Amino acid sequence: MATFAEYIKMSREQLQKELAESRKSLFDTRYQVQNKQSKASHTITNFKKSIAQILTILNGAADAAASPARGSAKDLETEDKTVQNAPAQKRKAAPKAAKVKKASTK
Repeated sequence: MATFAEYIKMSREQLQKELAESRKSLFDTRYQVQNKQSKASHTITNFKKSIAQILTILNGAADAAASPARGSAKDLETEDKTVQNAPAQKRKAAPKAAKVKKASTK
């Protein structure tokens, strides 16, 4: 498993190979944990994370986020300001519970 920065530097073929290895390792680790052969269940999360990172790069989401086709910075700023200036919806107050007097035991 490599870091996200290392994945970005890899070629498409290397990423495909790394993806296949990560998926196989994930399958093997799940099998071992399920059959009590290993207690390293935390590695399942690591493999899932690396698979997601590789798929993100392969699908081009890292490039799409940086591309200007998504909108200019000015458009994004105006959109943020509109959301911030929008009036918040008022919540209805919950009805207050009636106080019940306890009978005194004298």
